[in-house]
Amino acid sequence: MSSNQLQSGDTMSQIEFIQISVTKTQPLRIAVLRPHCSNSTVDFEFDNHALSLHLSAQTEGKIIGISSLLPQDQSGLFQKKIWRFRGMAVDPKHQKQGIGVVLVEKSIEYAHQQNAELIWCNARSHATGFYQKTGFQIKGSEFEIKDIGPHFYMELCLK
Repeated sequence: MSSNQLQSGDTMSQIEFIQISVTKTQPLRIAVLRPHCSNSTVDFEFDNHALSLHLSAQTEGKIIGISSLLPQDQSGLFQKKIWRFRGMAVDPKHQKQGIGVVLVEKSIEYAHQQNAELIWCNARSHATGFYQKTGFQIKGSEFEIKDIGPHFYMELCLK
């Protein structure tokens, strides 16, 4: 994907989905995902990898949604066939409008282009229903991430 505008559906005609640099994801990562943590907790391993994808949803030039897709397996190693979806956040004023679904769909498209076989994520417990609607499946029991809260490991098989 390039840094050009990505195509969006008619229902989202006022929202542009654009590839961005990792630094542009950080304000929303902090505000929505980690408001009570230090800013360094929004720097993810593989953020700066050449294959990593950072997407934004923008309206009138303002970033209102973000997501990252990183070539990283479950043990934290570089992996071209297994990708990690993380850091998805939508500004609370713009939630429940389908923005998150499009961010996931665009990430899945990119993963297919990279010949990925699996996308995984650690989903916040309250967000598992959202991820299930986009095709992810819960694998395992709920677990706690310190200072962030309860999560479930989820997978989306692409092959």
